[in-house]
Amino acid sequence: MKENIGDKIVYRILKRKETVTARILEQYKGVKPFRKIPISDDESLIQYNMMTPQDLDKMIQTDGVEKTNSYIRDMEALKARRMK
Repeated sequence: MKENIGDKIVYRILKRKETVTARILEQYKGVKPFRKIPISDDESLIQYNMMTPQDLDKMIQTDGVEKTNSYIRDMEALKARRMK
């Protein structure tokens, strides 16, 4: 019975992926992940005020309309609280 060439290709790709994953895990074993420092409200407002319409378009393309609208609402609410 002949083996399907597509199955052979998929098998070889998966094997190669497993090998690369194992090497990466071995190489970076014990390395701490990047430390995440929360951004302050002031810094986030500065970043929001510096955004251009092109930045917002890019954000819509990468994150989606709902997430972008939520970000804008949050920043406007934060700005309104700061104004008081």
